[in-house]
Amino acid sequence: MLNARRAVVSIIILALVAGAAVAQLEVGRKAPDFKVKTIDGRSFSLKSLITEGKDRKSVVVLAFWATWCPPCRIEAPHLQKLHEDYEKKGVAVIGVAVSEDSVARVKRFVTENKLTYTFVMDGDGSRVAVKYNFDSIPTLFVIDGAGVVRFTHVGYYRGAEKKLAKEIDSILAEKPRR
Repeated sequence: MLNARRAVVSIIILALVAGAAVAQLEVGRKAPDFKVKTIDGRSFSLKSLITEGKDRKSVVVLAFWATWCPPCRIEAPHLQKLHEDYEKKGVAVIGVAVSEDSVARVKRFVTENKLTYTFVMDGDGSRVAVKYNFDSIPTLFVIDGAGVVRFTHVGYYRGAEKKLAKEIDSILAEKPRR
């Protein structure tokens, strides 16, 4: 009986925590910071992109993906084009590998597809993905220079990149909210 009560209490607590995590990521909420390694072994944090130094960004696109995910593989060249078009305007595209892909496998995919935006490793999805609390990949979060989630998108469909560019243009047209 005691084990059953503990199980029920645990389920309730997990539901409350999960509900809080979802609320945290609604559009208009602060994006959770995280620290991981790039595929080149450098330290990376969201905070460093949006708050520190002369190279801080006006917009960050976090693209959660995996090498084994067909829609993710289709989306990657579109994110590369977005990176090329918007990098000089203060936009950073970050590919967050959330599966158990190895660094070598991600590097091979990046090299084969001539991708030049930043890629970071979330390993088994236990660091960043949990903080962002999403159900499937690919999933995008667009974060403004103040660290606020401004747009989210799950999945990929032809033309999604146009909607993403429109959202980024809208943020760039605003006065900075730092």
